[in-house]
Amino acid sequence: MAEWRNRKIGFVLQESALIDSISIEDNIRLPLLYASPDRKDFSEELESIAEKIGIKHILKKKPLECSGGEKARAVFARAVIMRPPLILCDEPTASLDGENKENILSLLSRMNKEYNTTVITVTHDMEVAERHQRIIKLEREM
Repeated sequence: MAEWRNRKIGFVLQESALIDSISIEDNIRLPLLYASPDRKDFSEELESIAEKIGIKHILKKKPLECSGGEKARAVFARAVIMRPPLILCDEPTASLDGENKENILSLLSRMNKEYNTTVITVTHDMEVAERHQRIIKLEREM
């Protein structure tokens, strides 16, 4: 099940969930450890994603040397590195400024269109919600 989940689902968590003892690049590469041999080399993909979301300059740093926004973008890169068919996001832009928020939302949209990736996002931010094709509101009944 873990192998299937690694190939099929990318997780973008609100908390960074990065391993502090390894570099940002190695954190992003973690899903590749469990990939089939023909999918292990995603160096170009990593470079492209890192550049698009503005974290190329921190790839050799450790998480404790990075800002909250940089760590959030690294978590995003790790979630999308294998181009999974499903990405589950929990407040993916909560700690990001406007420019980085737009970069993440654009990349999610592009993955949906180019790779037919399903993106499910839990958010309180209606601007983020409205970037999705379908919105389901959950409200508490009293």
